[in-house]
Amino acid sequence: FLERSREVLSRAARHGGAVGLLFVDLDGFKRVNDTHGHSGGDRLLKSVAEGLLACVREEDMVARMGGDEFCVLLDGIKNPRDAAIVAQKLIGELGRLFVFDGIELTIAASVGISCYPKDGTDIAALLQCADSAMYRAKENGSNAFRFHSGEAEAAA
Repeated sequence: FLERSREVLSRAARHGGAVGLLFVDLDGFKRVNDTHGHSGGDRLLKSVAEGLLACVREEDMVARMGGDEFCVLLDGIKNPRDAAIVAQKLIGELGRLFVFDGIELTIAASVGISCYPKDGTDIAALLQCADSAMYRAKENGSNAFRFHSGEAEAAA
């Protein structure tokens, strides 16, 4: 993820493009592990990853960062609204009902968004901004997204 992110940011810097980084945290995932064991949690994570991939373009990237956290790198977005549209798609996809061996599971997600170059020019800064925005989204309840910058949020 870090290597690919550096390539995408380098290309955006050369060509004057923009990049969106979405930090996705699954709300209530601990409950799934506690109730259905780690194998149930693992099955859910695989389904979540497939769902996230279905919401993005081929040139974008989805990576599991650890635990129940994922990052989505949006290569070559035109404006922050593009990142907001993808965040809404992700939240909708993750809000659906997951069924494993007759067991129905529902989860929610909190998404933080940062954008290159406004929120940072390297992946570490973008990750920090998106993570901070994700915690702000979590404070407002499940199934929400927030931009790092209030200005970008208002524009989107």
